[in-house]
Amino acid sequence: IVDGGSARFRCRLRAKDEQQLVLDLEREYSTDARSSERLSTSLAVRYHLVSLGESHLIIQWLAEGRVIEGLWHRSDPGVDLSMSGMRFVGSSSCKIDDVLLAEMVLPGGEVGWRCSSLVRRVRALREDRQEIAVELVDILDKDEDEMVAFVLNLD
Repeated sequence: IVDGGSARFRCRLRAKDEQQLVLDLEREYSTDARSSERLSTSLAVRYHLVSLGESHLIIQWLAEGRVIEGLWHRSDPGVDLSMSGMRFVGSSSCKIDDVLLAEMVLPGGEVGWRCSSLVRRVRALREDRQEIAVELVDILDKDEDEMVAFVLNLD
């Protein structure tokens, strides 16, 4: 990650010599006024939109592992994690204050931790994609422990 004042950039090193680095731009991020840093990952997230009136489904899904039928979306790889939420690029279907059920997709495709979340910011990118920032609302202790362990093991 390279800080560029008004933005941050994820770059890949193409070449280097004693005095110069040549970088290829992979992704540009707008900066924000967070007090805690975001951690960029190569993970994806599966998410499902639910209504506030479906709180019983949220509880059954989180605590009991109930399968929720319906349309699940998958984000592009590159979920950013912070102390209280995550940011990712997904389909253009979310609005501010939507409630999402979210499952982290770990390397190898297995599902990691689960949480319910509240959409806080949405930014249109293209006709069918948007950047979605969510606040984590409900996460089981075991899932929170798995998330922390995963983050601490990143190199």
